[in-house]
Amino acid sequence: MARPFVLLVAAHAAALQLPAGITTARQSVAWSYEPADTPPLHYLPLQDLPAARAAVNPSCAKRGISAGPLAAPFDALASDIEGAIDALGGSDYARVAAGLLLLGGGGADECHALVTPLSWPKPTSFGGPPVIDSEAVAEATYAHALVHRREAWHLGETFECESVSGWHTSKFWYKRLERYELGAKLQERARGLAFKATGDQHKTRNQVNLAWCEKNLWKAWRPGKLDDALNDALVMARQTPNRGSRASSKAAFADFAAQLATIELEVLLDHCLERALVGDSAVAEADAPPQAHEVQMLQNTSAPASVLAGSTAGRSY
Repeated sequence: MARPFVLLVAAHAAALQLPAGITTARQSVAWSYEPADTPPLHYLPLQDLPAARAAVNPSCAKRGISAGPLAAPFDALASDIEGAIDALGGSDYARVAAGLLLLGGGGADECHALVTPLSWPKPTSFGGPPVIDSEAVAEATYAHALVHRREAWHLGETFECESVSGWHTSKFWYKRLERYELGAKLQERARGLAFKATGDQHKTRNQVNLAWCEKNLWKAWRPGKLDDALNDALVMARQTPNRGSRASSKAAFADFAAQLATIELEVLLDHCLERALVGDSAVAEADAPPQAHEVQMLQNTSAPASVLAGSTAGRSY
């Protein structure tokens, strides 16, 4: 992977140096609610994914779902994932950051393989052996939930010997987090989006967006509620494949939900990039004393194993 460096202005007004290819990918991450961008997971290790993506999936092709190779600039990142991780310092935070970059470009399987060992205390066929007491366990757990959000309605993981949908599995992973340490920052970004001035002609749509946020996000950041909104958006998109024929109010809210999901991905990604390149102690020092509008970080950013709450009996994730 190319190693020329460029500057990225971070949330703390400090400049993080990122490899150019990674910066390009960071600027391109997005969350789509189109059914074509929601393929099932392969559940394969990293080395097997290029061949799996190159193969034609008749079921996906029949339904117009894109399950092929990743598009630029994410294809270059996927071709040298370990190189990208090394360029970001080689830490577990760097591994989660690389996974989130790929997730933002359609690489849910790549992200799944990267974050599973950091978030699940058992070996898996696609992720390999676990990394016990990883410093990035909380971030990997959150990223793991987002992978299964991307899986959406497809059946994948097993729960008590039954295959369950991505929506079901994402909620399992949300529950494994003791609290959302980025919740305040996510709410701040969401408010900025919800209150964004778009003209009088969009006043009704803005009221719908604000009402939904007031009910579901302002008191506490609840990613499961955003899952529900994205599910509704996908259902609408499947029922009316032609974007021009979709009801304008529903389509506008679906776009809003996808923008919120993109913000969520970006905030978590930038958080991991900061810790990968600056380090926990430096970021904590830059954060102190915390402002009312800023995220309240966990006092122990090493994320102890107690974050992994809940029984693992009878579950395979």
